[in-house]
Amino acid sequence: MNKFIISGNLTKDPELSYSQAGKLYTKFTVAVTRNFDREKTDFFNCTIFGKRAESLANYQRKGNKVLVEGEVQIDNK
Repeated sequence: MNKFIISGNLTKDPELSYSQAGKLYTKFTVAVTRNFDREKTDFFNCTIFGKRAESLANYQRKGNKVLVEGEVQIDNK
């Protein structure tokens, strides 16, 4: 397992959705400004499931600072 931690700001309001199997999830993007080069910002697309997805969608808004800890999965398309 890999561990990934980022701290940044939400780029838009998170929206709660349901999968075809009926599971709760929220997709959101976090903007992270680089420490060594304040002119550059990286954007990370994230997905959260279950009760945490519901909490994020209900209590967080665009621009809020968030800390994300999780596992990285890279799609090579």
